[in-house]
Amino acid sequence: RRHTRFRNVTGVQTCALPISQGNALAQMARGDAAMKAKDYDGALEAYKQALTSDPSNARARFQMCWIHNERKQYALAVSQLLEAQRLNATNDVYTYELAYAYRNLKQPQDALKWYLETVRLNAKRVNAQYWVGWTYNELRQYAEALPYLREALRQKADDAAAAHELGYAYYRLKQHGEAITAYEQAIKIRPDYVLALRGLGSTYLAVGRKADAVELYKKLLPLDKEKADSLNAEIARAK
Repeated sequence: RRHTRFRNVTGVQTCALPISQGNALAQMARGDAAMKAKDYDGALEAYKQALTSDPSNARARFQMCWIHNERKQYALAVSQLLEAQRLNATNDVYTYELAYAYRNLKQPQDALKWYLETVRLNAKRVNAQYWVGWTYNELRQYAEALPYLREALRQKADDAAAAHELGYAYYRLKQHGEAITAYEQAIKIRPDYVLALRGLGSTYLAVGRKADAVELYKKLLPLDKEKADSLNAEIARAK
């Protein structure tokens, strides 16, 4: 699932501390223009110059880290983001981007810390509730995932990915009735959702609904043969 990201937060968030130096202001403007043109090398140079004049410029650090994340330079992004967040601890865009970097570094505990902080700062931040739930599932803390995934669906009823993750959490907790409901919701939203179809098939088998699992196998086969074959093998093993 795509991680919704927020690039230029000027005028929307309280991102930067007041800047008195004219050169820093000029360099920020140059960097913002380069960002708009997707000239990321030029933007990085301008933001670095802005930081030379004003090391406390949190927004310059954020813009630099956004570029690093875009280039999959996640460790570089983390170093700038931690400093930006220290300078402006109430900005949920910073914490959200920091969680994104840690998730891509495959450091789920750190990612979870900052996703939770994002939700604390702004419970309605787009997709933040989902990513808390997703990360709890990744850490096999399925019970902890449930309230966040339910809230993600409350905020966005057509969120197929959140419904799928909710179904998975319920399945791992052996709450099969709830898992079936969530998986079916995901498939209603997105009928070709392979992961939800596969998960629902396993859940049907867990409650003895072998015939329904066979029907799901037939739906899966033209969509994803590998997933269909794995479900078929599970059906063959079922009593």
